[in-house]
Amino acid sequence: MKKIVAVIAATALLLTSGTSGVFAAAKVSSINQKGDEIRSSEKIYKPTTKKYDEYIQADTLVIKHSGSLSKKTLTKYKGKVMKAGGNLGYSVVKFKTASAAKQAYTELSKSNSVTSISPSVKYKTSSVKTDPKISQQYYNKLLNLPVAQKKAGKNKVLVAVIDTGIDKNHPELKNKIVSSYNVHNPVNASLPEDHGTHVAGIIAAEKNNGIGGYGINPNASVLSIDVFNREWGAYDYNIAEGVLYAIKKKAKVINLSLGGPFSSPVLEAAIKKAKAAGIVIVAAAGNEGSDMKGYPAAYEGVISVGAVNKSKTLTSWSSYGVSTDLVAPGDNVYAPIYDYEKKSTFASFSGTSMAAPMVTGTVSLLLSKYPKLKPEQVEYILKKTATDLSTKGYDKKYGYGLINPSSALSFDIKKIPSLTTAVWNKDTIMKSAKTVGSSYTVKKTFMKPLEQHWIKHTVKKGETYQINLMGSKVFDSQLLVNMYGKDKSSTKKIDDVTEGKTEGYYFKAPYDGTLTVGVKDISGNYDVAGSKLSEYELVFKKVTVSKDESGKENPIIIPKLSYDTTGKKMHLVGENGDDDYFQFTTGEKEENIKLSVNGTPGADVSMFVYALTDIRDEEELEEKEEITEGEGMSKEADGDIEDGNSEEEPTHVNILEQEINSGTIGESEQDVFTAEPKTTYTIKISNKYEGYSESFFDFFILSEGFESSATKITGAIRQNGDPYIFKASLVKMPADEDGIHSIYDRDEEYDEEEEYVGDDEEYWEEEGDDEVIEMLNEMAIPYKLTSEKSGYLQSRYDEDWYKVNVTSAGIHAFDLGTAKHSYSIYQVVESEGEDGNEIRLLEAVADNYDPFTGKKLNTFYASLEAGKTYYMKIEMDWMSDSYSTDKYFFESRLVGKPADKYENNDSMKKVKTLPGTTVKGDYAKLSDTDLFRYTAKASGNYALTVDNNKPSTPGLPALVKGDVYSYIAVMEDKNNNKNVDDADLDTIKYIDSYYDPAGAYGSHYFQKGKAYFIAIMGDGEYLPFSLTQYTFKLSQVNHKDEDAGTVIKKNKPSKPISFKKSKGKWEKTGRFNAFNTKKNDEDWYKLKVDKAFSGQITLSGGRELDGAFEVYQNGKKIAGSDRYAGNDTEVLNISLKKGTYYIKLKDAQGSASLSPYTIRVQEKK
Repeated sequence: MKKIVAVIAATALLLTSGTSGVFAAAKVSSINQKGDEIRSSEKIYKPTTKKYDEYIQADTLVIKHSGSLSKKTLTKYKGKVMKAGGNLGYSVVKFKTASAAKQAYTELSKSNSVTSISPSVKYKTSSVKTDPKISQQYYNKLLNLPVAQKKAGKNKVLVAVIDTGIDKNHPELKNKIVSSYNVHNPVNASLPEDHGTHVAGIIAAEKNNGIGGYGINPNASVLSIDVFNREWGAYDYNIAEGVLYAIKKKAKVINLSLGGPFSSPVLEAAIKKAKAAGIVIVAAAGNEGSDMKGYPAAYEGVISVGAVNKSKTLTSWSSYGVSTDLVAPGDNVYAPIYDYEKKSTFASFSGTSMAAPMVTGTVSLLLSKYPKLKPEQVEYILKKTATDLSTKGYDKKYGYGLINPSSALSFDIKKIPSLTTAVWNKDTIMKSAKTVGSSYTVKKTFMKPLEQHWIKHTVKKGETYQINLMGSKVFDSQLLVNMYGKDKSSTKKIDDVTEGKTEGYYFKAPYDGTLTVGVKDISGNYDVAGSKLSEYELVFKKVTVSKDESGKENPIIIPKLSYDTTGKKMHLVGENGDDDYFQFTTGEKEENIKLSVNGTPGADVSMFVYALTDIRDEEELEEKEEITEGEGMSKEADGDIEDGNSEEEPTHVNILEQEINSGTIGESEQDVFTAEPKTTYTIKISNKYEGYSESFFDFFILSEGFESSATKITGAIRQNGDPYIFKASLVKMPADEDGIHSIYDRDEEYDEEEEYVGDDEEYWEEEGDDEVIEMLNEMAIPYKLTSEKSGYLQSRYDEDWYKVNVTSAGIHAFDLGTAKHSYSIYQVVESEGEDGNEIRLLEAVADNYDPFTGKKLNTFYASLEAGKTYYMKIEMDWMSDSYSTDKYFFESRLVGKPADKYENNDSMKKVKTLPGTTVKGDYAKLSDTDLFRYTAKASGNYALTVDNNKPSTPGLPALVKGDVYSYIAVMEDKNNNKNVDDADLDTIKYIDSYYDPAGAYGSHYFQKGKAYFIAIMGDGEYLPFSLTQYTFKLSQVNHKDEDAGTVIKKNKPSKPISFKKSKGKWEKTGRFNAFNTKKNDEDWYKLKVDKAFSGQITLSGGRELDGAFEVYQNGKKIAGSDRYAGNDTEVLNISLKKGTYYIKLKDAQGSASLSPYTIRVQEKK
């Protein structure tokens, strides 16, 4: 993964769930149109850097400067100073457009007074939102909270929650919020939101008040700092200001349940200031489901928290890796929220946003007992007492383990070792550094937290050194380079790669002085009991770099292949980077040529292949110009003129054929290209960033980032003083397995000499894929499921196709070994052409790329139907644009079979009669749509519900039984022809519950004797199919009103409903009837109490119920409850004297019951 320096646009990681409901749609072309808006089964998602643009506030720059900013530049590009200077020394400047900001960035970065400049960035809340499901806090038992809370001290601890606003009126928090601050609008209080309220509730919700659950530390005080202002994201400078406000208010702990993928200098500066003030900082690791670092969690001194579920297993969406310190429960966490309609209520959310406050609450418990603990000591105790969930001590997945509040509060603080808390400045560094010669190698480990190791060496101006740091296999080591002269100094931090890789830095002394080199673990990790987990190797050596070996005008001629620069001491070093050029001419035949260049620490090397092309061939020139312009390499197309006088028009130019740059810093590059006969090729080896993009993310992040002359030692280009090794060799490949070069050359015809004689334009004038399907049927290699196959791609343009005839439906896993190629599976679908005729198309149904991260998978899954023919294509890795000469391999295995006995009923012409009011099925087919036809036996409103359940078959991979978000489509069979046609589609209505994996529910009016189509569909969270099973129910909701005819006078019903009583419990089931023109249905119950008692009243029901009730005696309301949201049991603790009471029930939203509710009065035992 490419390590990204400089600045980030950080935003909220909150995935919002939708609202259940029924809605009508305009005319649609198919039943699946609703699902097509959410996912496309035709193509697999290919991520690009554009997905990060949302994190960049492209028209705003955050600038640290020592003097005044250039008024000329600000005026020229219409820049407005939004915030000037401040405690952190950063100014925020907003420009009229992103383009103006980019140009101003370039000009301002040249100023000596500017020490840091970056686009402003956004952060998101780090939660994954789910609909309410549970009403208990499983983590109380999991973390042994009751025991831990008994061990807490009596000191008050102020916790700053920098987040969305908090509901200060919530009964769980109204006694906890000591202050509320809105960074966007300081004169106003924070604006209450669900996320911030939920986070605060996890930390400090009231205990023993008879409402909801309780927080990790119910005695903590909360400082609400709103940095979102009900907007989608929070900008770095606003979060930084929130941190400064927390410092000002003397908070002891800061919780940051927000984050983004990039770093921000202004936020990092604020974090450092908070740590220096003795504040413990806890942050959510992120919800990327990968080891990608998230900020601010990855900053030094921040306790980064991943999420586990109630089984103490890392969730599929939790970030992990070297920057994650601990894990805590973060899945389906029940806590207070703020709802715009219901106001103060409760819900279950998921995310590392929920895990972080578990740790924050634990920190506050610890500080309530030991208020003088420093942040480093708190972090040491938490890591030392965490419960191992995998490898003893530390592992990449769980960090140091599951937070253990009880053990943390039992820890003997006298056993805290002496921690390295020294301020590392020139004096302390020079004092601790070991003097070394011009060549020095050492292996060391860190033996205590926050330790740093330093060496020093006297240097003369112009001397060059290469510094390599081979980091720990499990921890992330950082290289520190400081230069001290007579009256000046400069610094550099190198942290380009992660664990197990080598940092590198090429240093050229800018003046005489002392060079110091330091090593630290970025998270303060160290060895426990001689584990040597933190062991690193530092290599420091003086190097001599040869003069530039070649140039565009004088390339190095390769006399023959194979070619190898080993021993030739080739370097890529220069003030602004370096390019080296190699040239050779091919022979009489087409050849595959493999190019490789080794990786050198600290440098990002790439290769470019240019072909000397005769521009008199106008047709070829037009094609090549598109490539040239697209790569932004037009300058290269102007050089190397041949076969013509320099004063005349050129006849040949170098055209960019291929760029090889799939690796990142320190990684090697290699690829194979197909060379045409009798052609001169030039290979450019470069360490320069040559890309271009309109995206500010690409412009800023993919380059080094900016460092001014006040802090930089050498230029921004990543370099290495060690020689690189470039190799070029011929590759001989076996004969092609299937004789198919590429289906994109479908109409190509070849004579006996393999000369192309076909006409490309003929194919593209045709509609459909009939010709290629016929070719595949004839030429594709037969493949039998569960067998093994292997082969080679003869060139980067070659494709190998296999034909799969399926006899039994099922979900199959395709195991690829270590995948170096792209694998795709296609099916044939029929569609209607422009002239109304039926045509056949190839449609992709699966491939070996993760749809979220874009990473190659070594195993992928496909749902295959019986009786169908599928085609598997193997081609070069198109995601990284790299071709491998290695053998490919695959074998398949059956992992699960559908349990739906009503298949095949997935098309408009294959509709099954609804066999009853309850139907069971699954989503095992690709983009599964189950179609039924129902003839209404009576007129009225009908409830339609889908309830999802995981399959019980043991051993199924998690991916193939993933969550499904269901919806139901209903349409009338207008012409009663038993086929879904356009007239029927005009009547379509959808019933859904977005992002609720439990299922969908709603209602529809059916008319007696009329026929209706009912389609049950689902969108898989990860794959377009799932073995998750569903139960569909259809039932009439026109139920008899239980208290029909009752008259309410002074809150006393004339015909109340009676309870069924048994052994201290009164209970009854009922339904809220459909809305009528007068009012929503209310049910009144009579409760006769023979003796005083204390107990509980509960109202529960189906997922559609948002229940509420009120208790009356003698016409006066004495109690009630409308505190909990939909699908959450309404609960009220109550004490009743002897007497007669009336209880009024209703749905808070006025909804009718699709399933019965239960009202229960339970005497406490």
